Amino acid sequence: MNRVQRLFLHVFLLHALFPAGAGAGELTGRVSSDFYAYQGLDEDHFRTYLRFRGSMLAWRAADGRSFRIVSSLRWTSDFADKLPDDPSLFVYETYARLTGIPRQVDLYVGRQFVYTGVGSALMDGGRIFFRRNKNYNVCVFGGSGVKSNDPEKVNSIGDDLVTGGRLGARPDKNTKLGLSLMMKRRGGETSYFRAGIDGRRYVGPAEVFARAAYNASVHRLAEILARAVY
Repeated sequence: MNRVQRLFLHVFLLHALFPAGAGAGELTGRVSSDFYAYQGLDEDHFRTYLRFRGSMLAWRAADGRSFRIVSSLRWTSDFADKLPDDPSLFVYETYARLTGIPRQVDLYVGRQFVYTGVGSALMDGGRIFFRRNKNYNVCVFGGSGVKSNDPEKVNSIGDDLVTGGRLGARPDKNTKLGLSLMMKRRGGETSYFRAGIDGRRYVGPAEVFARAAYNASVHRLAEILARAVY
């Protein structure tokens, strides 16, 4: 867990244990657990996992503006033959969300998952979501990618950049359209660069979805997908 994550987590827990007063905020979340028993080469393991995803509302104004901290944690330990790092706590996401400042904008800062119609990533950075109204929205993001083999480290944006965005439109109540872009760098080299378009149409009880993506790294079509559900 890096320093920024520790800071967010400490604020999160302090607010949960010592709320500022009635109406000052709220804490919501979900806890789940798993237990596994398995046999290794020469030892038995009894491992438990405890997962928590929570959202802390620290401030909310009467006009809907708000400040919220969101975190997703996993704790694990072995009740039999412990590993060197048992017990361990891993923070998947920890970010602050500011809503309505400026108006029609949501700002996310911290470690977070980002998703477009052409890819996804876990990054340390920022994301801006702009809603013109219910029919049009724009999302742009940028930061440094998190490496699965070293999640404690905040990587260089120049070497491990993650950036992209999505434009969403709803021309009528039964149609949704989207334009997406995502680019990733790894070790200073572009490892992923895709652009795509997708559409969803509701026809009575039926739903039709289609998506096409272009791989800009190698200049060729990457995907064509069509799906119908009734």
